[in-house]
Formats: sequence, structure tokens, C-alpha cells
Amino acid sequence: MSYSSKIKTLKNSFLSISLASLSFFSFSSHADNTSNIGVDSLVAGYGQIAIKAHAMSTAPIGDDLTIAINNAQAAYLLYPTSPLVSPLTQQLLIQSANLDDKNNNVVAFTWNPNTKPNPNVEKNPLQSIDINSLLQPLSYNATEADEAKNVINALNTSLTPINTVNFNQLVANLNGNKETNLRIKLNEKPIQEYLASLRSYLAIQSVALSNLNQLYAERQPIDPSKADPAVQPALAALSRQTSGPVSLLKLENFMATRRILDKNWYKNDLIHENPATLQRQQVELLAENLAESYQTRMTLERLLATMSVLVLELNNQGRSQLIQQAQNINNPNPTSG
Repeated sequence: MSYSSKIKTLKNSFLSISLASLSFFSFSSHADNTSNIGVDSLVAGYGQIAIKAHAMSTAPIGDDLTIAINNAQAAYLLYPTSPLVSPLTQQLLIQSANLDDKNNNVVAFTWNPNTKPNPNVEKNPLQSIDINSLLQPLSYNATEADEAKNVINALNTSLTPINTVNFNQLVANLNGNKETNLRIKLNEKPIQEYLASLRSYLAIQSVALSNLNQLYAERQPIDPSKADPAVQPALAALSRQTSGPVSLLKLENFMATRRILDKNWYKNDLIHENPATLQRQQVELLAENLAESYQTRMTLERLLATMSVLVLELNNQGRSQLIQQAQNINNPNPTSG
């Protein structure tokens, strides 16, 4: 290509770029438009043409499948555990311990010297030793609450309490001043070892019992009129829309499933609402998600505490070994001559 041809091509290219730039800057902006026609024609960021063409409310491919899956997921989330879990668990319990005699099971699993018999609980005594009785209901009725308590009591071995030392009675029969005698007793090594073991045992028990009672408490029915003022409106609204007792866990479950359980939510809100409304709903969902994240964090704190206690329990085995080794070093056995 000759030099003149290159110059001509370069000029044509420069002219094309210049014309394109001029045409770009000649477009009027909404701010420059004094008639505001462009601004008035916008609805939540979409022009009238897009709205009339239903470009904003076009359902995606597989829309029917999406709705079906959402409803199925919501139905599954209605229960913390599958309804099939408890019957399968009890069947294995019967097989593992020969629990075919129902009358014997009533005595073995529901009798408690501190409570009155409950005929409804006695109808299925295995419910009183099944962990699903504690976990499965979203909100306890009276019978379910008693069954859940029985499960916690069974795990806590409450029927066989430890006989602890009563120090007031211990020093009452000693001569001299009671306070002085008590200080002397507390300085004895066997007493100190007993107190250390007692405190450790009960503190570890409290970790598990706190977790179990947390699960129990969030399923306890709540009278909306007697609840915390912050949750009264939500509990009152939930009691009008659902049947049965209302609990904090049931309220949380309702918040998680109320949209996908509604067959018209996807069609009416997600498809036909304008983007501004959808963005507001999205912000609301993010706020709810933040609350759930905080709840998860609190649960993880309990899990962290529980795992830490388990580590301490395992480490106590090493502590006992160290004590024995120190005794062997400090008090060596005399060797035979």
C-alpha cells in the first residue's frame, strides 16, 4: 500500500470516529430534558415500552417446576425432623431391649416418684425415652411437653441423685467451734478432692442440661398476651393464621416457610410486582437472614462450649496420670535388697 493510500485510510478512520463521538454526545439526557418526558416514562427504572410488552413480568422457563419444588421444600421444613424418624427409632429400641410388653414399659419409662401419672403419656411409653419427643414438635401440647421432660430426666439420671456430703451435719458432731471445725475440714485433701470432683461433675451436667432445656424452652407454648412486648404482635398474628399452640420455634418456622408455602407468592409477587417493591422485599429478607445468622451464631457458641467441655473431660485422664506419676516420683517404692 502506497503512502498516500495509508494517509487516506487514516483520514477516513478518524472521520468515522469523530462522527460517532458527535452523535453520542448529541443524545439528550434526562437531566437536560426540560419536558421530563423521559423521566415520566420511567417506572422503577423500566420504560413504558418494556412495561407494556410485559418484559418485566415474564416467567422463566420451568416456572411450574420451581413452584412445585418450593412447596415441597416448605412442606419438608414444617418439621424439624422427618415424621418417620420417631417410629423407626422406637422400632429399633424395641428390638434392642425386648420392649414388647407395653404394661412393663409404662412402669419402666414413665413412672416418676415426683410427678403424677399421665394417662396420655402412658399410651406410648417409648415416647418418654425417644429423643424425637424433644426435637420433633414445633410447639408442645401438654402430653408432648411431659414426654419431652421425661426424655430430659432420663438423660439426666434424675431418678438416682448423688448422695452429697452435708458439711453442716459433718461438723455438728465435732467438739469446739463449728466455723473453726469447718475450716479445718475444708483444708483436708480428701475434702478438697471431693469438692473439686463434685463441682466438675455438676458443671458438666449443666452444659448438657442447658442445651436440652434450650431445645425444650423454644418449643414451649407461649401466651401472646404474656410474652415479651417485642414479640407480642408477631405471636398474635401467628396464632390467627395457624392452629395449635404457638411457640418461638413455630414463629421462626412460620417466618422461614410462609412465602414458599404460599402457592401464589411466586406468581403474584415475584412475577408481577415492580422492581422497586421487589427490592424492598429483598432488603426485608436480608434483615431476616441477618437475624437467622445471629441465631446460628448463638447456637455455635453452645456447640463451642460443649466441645470445650468434652476436651476438658478427655484431658482429665491425662491429669490423673500426671498425679499418679508425681506420687510415684515423690514416694518411690523401696527396692528389695
